[in-house]
Amino acid sequence: MPRTRFYNLPEEKRSQLLDAAAEVFSVHGFENASYNKIIEKAGVSKGAMYYYFNDKEDLYSAVIEDAFSRMMVLFDGFPEVESPEEFFEELEIIIVKIQEYMKENRRDVELMRGLLKAESGTFQLDKLCELRSRNRSITMDLLLAGRRVGVVREDIPPELLADVLDAQDQVLDKWMAETIDLSSKEGVRRWSEIAMDFVMRLILKPALLVQKYGKG
Repeated sequence: MPRTRFYNLPEEKRSQLLDAAAEVFSVHGFENASYNKIIEKAGVSKGAMYYYFNDKEDLYSAVIEDAFSRMMVLFDGFPEVESPEEFFEELEIIIVKIQEYMKENRRDVELMRGLLKAESGTFQLDKLCELRSRNRSITMDLLLAGRRVGVVREDIPPELLADVLDAQDQVLDKWMAETIDLSSKEGVRRWSEIAMDFVMRLILKPALLVQKYGKG
């Protein structure tokens, strides 16, 4: 993580450094991003950059954390609901919020894509684990809310269901990061439809699955 002196900078200066780094990382990913290019874009000396960050990895961590903080504003946990209709309405609200965020924050989307496409490197994998850990509490809120109104299956413990959802998300996220163009509205729509279809097929009670998808 950044050195303490970075956080003592004025907010405008912190944003300048992070924005310059995010622009380069979002285009080239962590491995191929040039630290010298970031320093040049930020308009600071190499000595100044090392004064605030130990190395490129340290800076990347700060950039990803900054993107995380913006994304997490979207989620305050799943709200209390009193009926299946409310459950699906709230779920739709979350989906729309995510879609709008992805359309309006292209750079953050590309940063996450680079993180998801990482096939090696404990550093990138650690950041992914951190993101999924944050998402787990949201998943548990959703599962428990769905159980209370009778739409989420009860034959599997919610903790296990959350684990399976996480494993499923890891496979889907990596596949979608490599195959779907998230720079377009159509790509964002397709991503959300595929992701939600998988989630619904896994968590809904059998009767609701038949109602939604038919016996086939």
